[in-house]
Amino acid sequence: MEHEDDYHLHPVKSIKLCYGLPLFLFPGSVNGLICCYRSYSFTTVVYIVNPVLEEYMILLKLQLENVIFTCGFGVSAAGEYKVILYNGSLRFVQKKGYGIQNNILVHTIGTNQWRVLGPCPIPIQKGPGVFLNSHVHWLGDGQIYGFDLNRETLELFPSPPGDNNAESKEMLGVLKGRLSRISWCSLGLDIWVMKETSWYKERTIRENISPVLHSQPLCLIDGLKGTSILIVHDEATNELRAYCLNTNATLHLNYQANSFTVMTYRPSFVKLHSFQRTCSVYDKVTKQHCYFY
Repeated sequence: MEHEDDYHLHPVKSIKLCYGLPLFLFPGSVNGLICCYRSYSFTTVVYIVNPVLEEYMILLKLQLENVIFTCGFGVSAAGEYKVILYNGSLRFVQKKGYGIQNNILVHTIGTNQWRVLGPCPIPIQKGPGVFLNSHVHWLGDGQIYGFDLNRETLELFPSPPGDNNAESKEMLGVLKGRLSRISWCSLGLDIWVMKETSWYKERTIRENISPVLHSQPLCLIDGLKGTSILIVHDEATNELRAYCLNTNATLHLNYQANSFTVMTYRPSFVKLHSFQRTCSVYDKVTKQHCYFY
């Protein structure tokens, strides 16, 4: 990405799970496994997919009364792959009336059960969690929270210095193996990187530098030769673009849609059959063609 250019995306894999609405949501990918889910008629179906082996499995279906606010996917230090759902349901409390009760549910792949960890008072921001170092991270009420996959507890993480801009938006990501936070508004965009327990400003982009500020940041990616790439959705043209933070070059990916889900993926040969136990009643691990960009 040394200069602005056009580039065409070509599919390398295709997976045909189910057609129609509602659309799939993608919490993330870990060690070659992709987690995706969709909800309909108060039922939530979660899939674990390995596109390299063209396999997928369906976890135990959930009957949820209300909306899923967010979902995460990660692996603990012991090698246990877990799906975390943050669910909000309408509850009536005496003398207070109706209100939303937030619960955290966890599924360890290979156990065939969802465990409710109990009510969670923290207002986690809607959207997929960011996995790093046995934690799944979310933004919530201006703070950063990490769900410890080893102890299954929600922890408060230190946050970068605030810009005190009411219109500023934020997003978490992983850059060079470290937790990062993107903060942007009409005045510019800042990228912070966490080293040890402190935050350092990695990059600042101002309005007169790049048209990327008129786009919606989607994902941070480590590029070749130590570069850092920010994938954005140009909301004016509905185009997908890649912006190099080192050279200020913009790559037009020549792919258009009203919305995108972008995540990093590292292929692996992890077999889904290895998670099945004799006591499990999983739906059969199925081989299908995959479709990914």
